[in-house]
Amino acid sequence: MTGAAPDLTILVPCFQEGVRIDRFADAAEAWAAERPDLHLEVLFVDDGSTDATPDRLATAAARLPAGRVLTLATNVGKGAALQAGMAVARGATVLFLDADLAVDLTHVDAALRLRAEGADIVVGCRNVPGAEVRKRQGLVRRSLGRGYRRLTCWWLGLDVADVTCGFKAFRRDAGRQLFAASRAARWGFDAEILYLAQRAGLEIREMPVRWYDGEVSAVRLGRDVFSALRELATVRWRHRSGRTPLVSPSSTSSPTSTSSPSSTVPRPSRVPAGPLRDG
Repeated sequence: MTGAAPDLTILVPCFQEGVRIDRFADAAEAWAAERPDLHLEVLFVDDGSTDATPDRLATAAARLPAGRVLTLATNVGKGAALQAGMAVARGATVLFLDADLAVDLTHVDAALRLRAEGADIVVGCRNVPGAEVRKRQGLVRRSLGRGYRRLTCWWLGLDVADVTCGFKAFRRDAGRQLFAASRAARWGFDAEILYLAQRAGLEIREMPVRWYDGEVSAVRLGRDVFSALRELATVRWRHRSGRTPLVSPSSTSSPTSTSSPSSTVPRPSRVPAGPLRDG
C-alpha cells in the first residue's frame, strides 16, 4: 500500500476464532461506513490457527478498509502476536481489541479523542466510574482476574485500575518501542507493557468501557493462570535484577509521526511470521 499512513490501525489478534470473525467483520464494516473521513487500517494477526480462521480472515480483510492479515506460522501467544502486528501497523494510533468485541467498536471514538488530547496510551477499564459490565464472567474467572490485577499492581507498582482489559490504544511509535522491549509472550504482556510505559514516563489515560463477556474463550483456567503468574513473576524478576530494557520517552516523542519503521525499532525475532497479505 502506498500513500499517507492511516489515522488508525485496529489490530485484532486471532486464534481459533471461527465464526466470530464474520461477526467482527460485519460490525467493523458498518462502523467504518459511518466514519468516511477516518483513514483506517484493519490488521488481523492469525496466531497459528488450525481451524477455519485463516480462510475467514482472508474474506474479512477483503471487506474492510485497508484490511490485512499477518499470519504466524505457529501459535506464539497473544502478547507475541500483538508484538508482531504492532511492528507492521501503519496507523498513527494503533488500537487493539478482541475479535469477540467484548469491548465494541463504539469505544474507539473516545480513545481517539484521548489520544488527540495528548495521551500516549489509552487503557479501557471495566472498574472505573462510568464503566458497565453487561454480561459478567463466571465467578471463578472474576475472582481470579481480580486477584491477578491486584497482584500485578502490587508487584510492579502499577497505577492502572484494569491491567488486563483487551482494549488499549497506543501512539504508534510508543507502542512499537514498548512491544519490542516486551518479553511476555502470553497473558503477562499487558502488565509488562504498562510497567514499561509507566517507567518511561509515558502518559497513560484510562477510559470506562462497556464489557460483554464472550460466550467462547481460548483461556484455559488452570494452564493460563499458571502461565500468567509465571510471566508476571518473570517481569518482576527482570525488573529487580535490572534486566528489564529501558524505553526512553525521547525515542517515542512524535505524536503525529507517520514514518516507516526504522532500524531503531527491532522486529520481533521470536515470532515466526508468514506473509502479510492485503485484503
